[in-house]
Amino acid sequence: MLYDIVYGNKAYHEKERTLQDYWHSHHDLPIDNCDDVDWEVSRLATKRLSIGKQRWIVKFWSGHHGVGHMMKHRGKQESSRCPVCGASNEKTSHLLQCFNPEVITLVQTKYKEELEPVLTKHKTDPSLLQVFKKILQLHSVKSPLTMANVGIANVGFISTSLQQAFWEQAKIGWNNFVLGRWSKKWQLIQQAHYKRCSLTNTLRQWAVAIIAKLHDIAWDRWNFCNGIAHGGDGLVQRLHHRCLNQIITSEFGEGPYGLPSDSRWLLTNKPLSQIKDYDLVTKTNWIKSVNAARKAYANAGQRFQYFRPFRQGLRRWLVRRQ
Repeated sequence: MLYDIVYGNKAYHEKERTLQDYWHSHHDLPIDNCDDVDWEVSRLATKRLSIGKQRWIVKFWSGHHGVGHMMKHRGKQESSRCPVCGASNEKTSHLLQCFNPEVITLVQTKYKEELEPVLTKHKTDPSLLQVFKKILQLHSVKSPLTMANVGIANVGFISTSLQQAFWEQAKIGWNNFVLGRWSKKWQLIQQAHYKRCSLTNTLRQWAVAIIAKLHDIAWDRWNFCNGIAHGGDGLVQRLHHRCLNQIITSEFGEGPYGLPSDSRWLLTNKPLSQIKDYDLVTKTNWIKSVNAARKAYANAGQRFQYFRPFRQGLRRWLVRRQ
């Protein structure tokens, strides 16, 4: 259903929404004029991904994945902060420009070692190649993207074409550029280059290959951020430990009362400090064991109360028989 909403193939809520309607009013990555985007190359690049990555990339575009904003909206966590850098209201747009030094280093390395060979292999126009490299480098560190910063402020035929493409892409959005929503004018520049060099390469193949690689790097970025967030020293893990420690402290405060005699060792065998040093899995299992023991004790007490009148009646009857 989500894939259909993104590509505008089905009704959404009470009226049918097209692709343009959806992205024009998107809460995080809006596109003012969807007609400027080459959606076909974006679609073909997505089809190059594995089935699992195709499902993921649609969620990544729309924001319906495990970012802080969505996790708070779903009631899975109290804060929408980025677990990697601590920025407020983490959405896909933030994830594409997270200023954690490790993430920036990873992305810039991926651009250099994986994306640049693709650009070279498909004989990208030299001027366009430099522009792409500069755009991605500045975007990764959240620096202003201006024609002067990118180096296309000079007047000339190539510079003019690059300026037009740059200006149109700026209206579409630079986050959208990284996500493969490209201005059609980039291909016009590459077409002129192929024509000058008498090359038979196809423009669509050129654009699809680059965008597909950008998708792969976005996937690597997402996995790397999850590794930081959910690793042993990650914010998510620390919060989980804190929550479990509060429950463990509460159980020790309640004491062994309410536990069957054969389960009281859970609270008497080891001190509180040692239980708190357990890993998440062991802590969770310890809490489950204590809860199960308390429940069993309560159920046993209820059964005792249920049979108590019968026992008293039997005792009275036996006394009379003596």
